[in-house]
Amino acid sequence: MKLIDNKFYGLRKSIVFYFYQDPKKDIIKELINDFVDFVNPSYSSYRYLTHDLKNINGKWHELFNSIIDKHDFDNVCTLSFTDSNKNQLQKNSVNFLIRNIKKEFPNKTPNIIYFEFEENISWEEIYHFISHSFYSLTYYYVSAGYSLAVNDYLYPKSTSLSVKELQRSKILNSLHLTWRNSSFLVNLKNGIDGPNIIQALCKELYHKLGFNTINDANKQNILNYQVGEDYIIINLPETFDLQEAYDDKQIYNIEFNGELIEKYKNLNKFLEPILVQFSKPQMFWKEEEWLLWQSRF
Repeated sequence: MKLIDNKFYGLRKSIVFYFYQDPKKDIIKELINDFVDFVNPSYSSYRYLTHDLKNINGKWHELFNSIIDKHDFDNVCTLSFTDSNKNQLQKNSVNFLIRNIKKEFPNKTPNIIYFEFEENISWEEIYHFISHSFYSLTYYYVSAGYSLAVNDYLYPKSTSLSVKELQRSKILNSLHLTWRNSSFLVNLKNGIDGPNIIQALCKELYHKLGFNTINDANKQNILNYQVGEDYIIINLPETFDLQEAYDDKQIYNIEFNGELIEKYKNLNKFLEPILVQFSKPQMFWKEEEWLLWQSRF
C-alpha cells in the first residue's frame, strides 16, 4: 500500500530546530540562506502573525528579511512560507515560532524553526546542513526524517485526512501533531520525542546518555555519531544509502522497509533514557489511537 501525494497531504523530508536562546536576526538569516543554497525554494505565499495565508508580491527572500528586520522578538513571531495552493501540496515550506525567552515565565517552551522539503534531497546534504548550522548556534535539539506534509490551504480536511494516514505509519512525523505539540514543547527540557534518521543533541541531552554508551552503540552498529564542541550528531547506520535501499513512496510499509524499522527500534531502545511521553494533540485523535502511535517502536 503506497503513500500517494495528493493536494491534501504527502511525503516530505523535514528538519526541526529547537533552541532556548533569544533569536538573533543574523543567525536566522544565515540559516535561511544555507537552506536556500541546497533546496532553492520558490515560495508563493506566507503567513505572518495570523492563520491566513497571503500571496507574495515580489521576492519572498526580500519579504522574509524585511519581516525579520522589523520584528520585535519581545512578541512571538509566527511566520511561514510555502509554495502550496488550493490545488497543490507544497514542495517546500518553512515555519518559525520564535521569541525572546523571558525569565519570568517558569514553563519555558523552545523557539522552533521547521523546514519541509521534497524527499529527493539527500540525507548527506541534510546532515551537512545540520552540522554547519552549529557553527553559529548550539541548538538544544535538532531532528530530521520523514514527515507527512499537510496543505494549510485545505484545513481542516487536510489535517483530518493526514492523521488517518499518520496512524498507519511507523516512522512519519508531522509539524502540527508532533513537533509543535504543546505538551511536547513543555516536556522537551526533559528529553526528546523518539528516534529519527538524523538527530543533534546538545551537551545537556547527550550527557544523560553518556559518551561511553554512545560509543558502544556505535560499535554495535546502532548509530553513527559526530562529536562537536558542545553537541553530538547521531544518525542511523548507512543513512546516506537509505534512498537506494528503500522506495521512499512506500516507507511506512513494513514489507518494504523492515530493515529500516528495525534500525528505528534499536535506536529507540538506545535513546530510552531521554525519551518523553506527552499528551495527544487536540485534533482528530482518539486517546487509544494516540497511545498506540506513541508506542510504534
